[in-house]
Amino acid sequence: MKRSKYFGSFVTALSIALLSPLQVKASELGAVVELLERQVFEGVVEAGERTQVSNSVNGTLVSVNFINGQRVQKGDVLFELSKQTSKLDVELAENEVLRREVELEVAQEAAERASSLAGTGAATVLRKLETKQALALAEVTLREARAKLKKTKVILSATTIEAQASGWIVAPKHDLGAYLKTQTRRPLAEILDLDTVLVSYLQPYDALIELQNVSPLPMPELLKMLDVYVILPNGTIFGESGKITSTDNELDAHGNLRVWARFNNPQTLLIPGLRVQTTVQLKK
Repeated sequence: MKRSKYFGSFVTALSIALLSPLQVKASELGAVVELLERQVFEGVVEAGERTQVSNSVNGTLVSVNFINGQRVQKGDVLFELSKQTSKLDVELAENEVLRREVELEVAQEAAERASSLAGTGAATVLRKLETKQALALAEVTLREARAKLKKTKVILSATTIEAQASGWIVAPKHDLGAYLKTQTRRPLAEILDLDTVLVSYLQPYDALIELQNVSPLPMPELLKMLDVYVILPNGTIFGESGKITSTDNELDAHGNLRVWARFNNPQTLLIPGLRVQTTVQLKK
């Protein structure tokens, strides 16, 4: 692998910069800044977060309430599935609850009458036992009916698919009238958080090892001391500096390690897929 001609000077200057301010001359700090600015890495912009939008129930698509690329807010209704069958299921479940409530009242009255019977004969004891069992069964069936009603209401509410996060929505074209199945496990859309974005870039791993060898600090602490800057395709510097957040856990085929830095993106200038260049500087 061809190494930058500035790398040897870079690690030497950086190790000097990590010393206390009294040990570093102004001219040496200037050289560090100059050398760091010459270290340029190829990078690409990625969304800060991706939230998938999926359907949890099967149904016919009857409404799409956004335009691809639109900014949506959490809670916005994005898709609607046909509700007719689900509404009927809720109505049937409500009627079932009413019927079971009546049955419970009847069982309670029968149990009360049985408990008031005088005598200890076998017929009386059997009657009391039967009404007690019928009452217990009526209570169970009512609980089951109420649980079924809750389930049908959950299914009905799932026919309205809302945004689970705010951001920019991207989705393939969905035709009205299409029958959407949960078994496909394919998201209907994705919501991208572009208020903060990630920029990933490749850095030679052997360079990082050599840097670690001359640094008095562990690599994680050293990375915290670096600010990352993005050079846009037109050559201008993006106005926000970024902080290194993570690195990959394996090298690519060329011995490079992928590094991720997070940036605030208030004007949405950085969009996923944008090819950029990055430089690093010592934190001021």
